[in-house]
Amino acid sequence: MDVCDTLLGKEPQDLVSRMQKMHSQEQKRLRKVKAMYPDPAASPGALSLPPVAHTGTFTDPHWGTIRITPEGDRLAATIGALPLLIGAGQKDEFRALVIDGDREFTAQYEIEGDRVTALVGATSEPEVGVRFERR
Repeated sequence: MDVCDTLLGKEPQDLVSRMQKMHSQEQKRLRKVKAMYPDPAASPGALSLPPVAHTGTFTDPHWGTIRITPEGDRLAATIGALPLLIGAGQKDEFRALVIDGDREFTAQYEIEGDRVTALVGATSEPEVGVRFERR
């Protein structure tokens, strides 16, 4: 960009400070969003099983793969390669949001015995049923 600005006789832009400001704004937005999605593993009474029982790989033929992994005393998740926020709901229910987008879904952990067998729920706008089966 500096080359184009120089050739056009323009004053070069300070791209570093501009990018730092954009990064700061994105971090602020991300903190605000994360506050709306309290981690189920850190929310008393949100899970009927230990957090580790909720980890694993779950697939839906249309929506792909969700991976839930332990990260310290919290749960981390991805859908495909995208980070996924999981927020506590009622007991064994959760909301999830693709961090880099606006697709949200609500679901519950389907439990058989002492293990989660599926994540079952619906997406937002439009509401579409989803069922991620444990692999």
